[in-house]
Amino acid sequence: MKRTAFRVVNIAEGAAGVFALVYYCLCVFFNASGRSILYIWLIGGGALVIKSIFVLCLLQSGRLKRCVRVFANCFSAVFLVWSVCVISFSALSVIEMNKPPTEELDCILVLGARVNSDGAPSGALNSRIETAFAYLIRNPRTVVLAAGGQGQGEGLAEGECIKQELVKKGISPERILVENKSSTTVENIKFSKTMIPNDVKTVGVVTNNFHVLRSVITARCYLEQDITGISAPFSGILLPHYMLREFITFVVELFRGNLI
Repeated sequence: MKRTAFRVVNIAEGAAGVFALVYYCLCVFFNASGRSILYIWLIGGGALVIKSIFVLCLLQSGRLKRCVRVFANCFSAVFLVWSVCVISFSALSVIEMNKPPTEELDCILVLGARVNSDGAPSGALNSRIETAFAYLIRNPRTVVLAAGGQGQGEGLAEGECIKQELVKKGISPERILVENKSSTTVENIKFSKTMIPNDVKTVGVVTNNFHVLRSVITARCYLEQDITGISAPFSGILLPHYMLREFITFVVELFRGNLI
């Protein structure tokens, strides 16, 4: 019985590894291989496949030593804990991203994303801008704070780009505040704290769907106002990768003490 269960676990891990490798190849095929830490799918998938083949071959030949079995069991335990954490975080993200936006907020905080070298917003940032614009049209009393500095290769600070695009769409410049020094989600929110008007009691954080959960958690750590998330749509082959990246970044920020 134990031998059968051991075999099943290793086959399942091998299948998970194959899935990760196939996903990585699809991302490369669709020219997404340059994305941040995408290689984790290649490394993780390769490790799972190699480990499973190695252990199953030894098991089949009857040469599986106790030390190898202990190593395999420890590997499986770590992989199980990792999988449960990632799946749980992703499930919470899906719940958060599908919540309808709260209307009549005092302020919405639009988090920056990549700006192209010509100063035009990237697809991810444009989605946030469109979502913010639609909200501001529905809620004419709401003010907006556009957050984000100018990164390497960007033609314009992200906060300035957000303001520029909203003004083009007809939003009054008087309704728009700009924070243009930050470079991370934590900095977006920390640097925006002092710029939020004193009479603001409610804030909606506008960002892409996969990013809402971490952004809301971060905002609740730093801002005194009531915080809610406003999800901008994002779909495509990279969505699973971005959700995995969100979990990794969340853990990193937690250990850095930025979410306490």
